[in-house]
Amino acid sequence: MATGSNQADTFNAATFVGLFGTFNFESLLGNDPITGNGNTRISYSQASGSVSVDLSTGAVSGAAGADVITGGVNSVQGSNLADTLVGSSNDEYFFGSGGADAISAGGGNDGITGQGGNDTIDGGAGTDMVIFTGTQSQYTVTTLGPIVVQDNTAGRDGIDSLTNVEVPQFSDAIVLLSSGASGSLIDFSTQQQISGSASVIGTAGDDYLCIGSNIFGHQINLGGRVADTVLLNGSVFGNSYTLNLAGVENLVGSNSDEFVNLTNNADGLVVNLGSGNDHLSFVGGTNTLSLVDVEGIAGSDFCATPGVNDVLNLSTTITGWRSASATATTR
Repeated sequence: MATGSNQADTFNAATFVGLFGTFNFESLLGNDPITGNGNTRISYSQASGSVSVDLSTGAVSGAAGADVITGGVNSVQGSNLADTLVGSSNDEYFFGSGGADAISAGGGNDGITGQGGNDTIDGGAGTDMVIFTGTQSQYTVTTLGPIVVQDNTAGRDGIDSLTNVEVPQFSDAIVLLSSGASGSLIDFSTQQQISGSASVIGTAGDDYLCIGSNIFGHQINLGGRVADTVLLNGSVFGNSYTLNLAGVENLVGSNSDEFVNLTNNADGLVVNLGSGNDHLSFVGGTNTLSLVDVEGIAGSDFCATPGVNDVLNLSTTITGWRSASATATTR
């Protein structure tokens, strides 16, 4: 991170290549022109008073001076006092620090961490995720009217009021508050703030969840209704997926070449990976699937001790695929 002075500093990371906020700037006093590289965070953690940052206009005001953001900034860290943080239509990330912050994320699939203080958070359009510090059981969540999340641990996350927020993330659970729909997905596929190994927990209805390979290490449990659907999008994190699915009826790919590794046995899963040269690897034992547009299949228990016999029960008749390890039965 580059740290400015109390004068008018110029920060320009436009020519640098980086991801996940690699080229960041700590603004002190002075009226600073700031240009990021598309994955840049500006921080006001050392400000002596509140700040207001609007990524939709590039305007900054308050205790850190009248900075001007000319573009390329996708993340803001506020001060330890009551800040106002406003997003644009892009995917962005906000960190409130201390104080009772007002965060309006705007459009895009945003990640918001209120941190200390009683924050008011409006996710705006898109799939918006608010991140909390502790486990789900350490919070009281009220969903009538604006969602209120109260941290029962004193001095930590405070009491936050949430509007237009689809997903609260706790340290042990990523909870869908909205099920989405086939034309309006709950979209995790570009989210940079999925951390740890918390399970994704669906709603009581049929969920429609879009993911990237950023979901690695997290079980997806959508509850096993009738048409719970996971859709793949590799536009940010690539097209190789390791998936732990429970209560999911449909797995849908894109038009890219996808490589999907299932880590638990499938029973009734419908897999349609779309066009492209797609490969599916399943865990050892018996798997029952319906396969559409899957060009290659294989087991994942090579050299296992003791050995496991792979049995693949196909619920549809398919042609043109290649099997590396299974005895296949068509139902």
